Amino acid sequence: MILLDTSYILAAVCPRDALHNRAVAWSNVIAEPLIVTEHVLWECVNFLSSPIDRPKAHAVAAQLRSNAGIEFIEASQQLLNEGLRMHASRPAR
Repeated sequence: MILLDTSYILAAVCPRDALHNRAVAWSNVIAEPLIVTEHVLWECVNFLSSPIDRPKAHAVAAQLRSNAGIEFIEASQQLLNEGLRMHASRPAR
């Protein structure tokens, strides 16, 4: 599984992004299952919050939430706690 991050999603949907062409090319060849979290979705929506970009924000949200090839993970207190536990358990350098 590959976790989609905000940078990739925004590059894929914003033609003026410096990494747009790379993101689109990657989208055309990736065959692994994808996941995206509600947190990433909110970052994308926040970035696209200007009035002119709002329709794009809602189109991105709809696509991420309905695409059968993307597992959408909703935010939860349990998920936050588990993430913090995993983060704390990593060795310090």
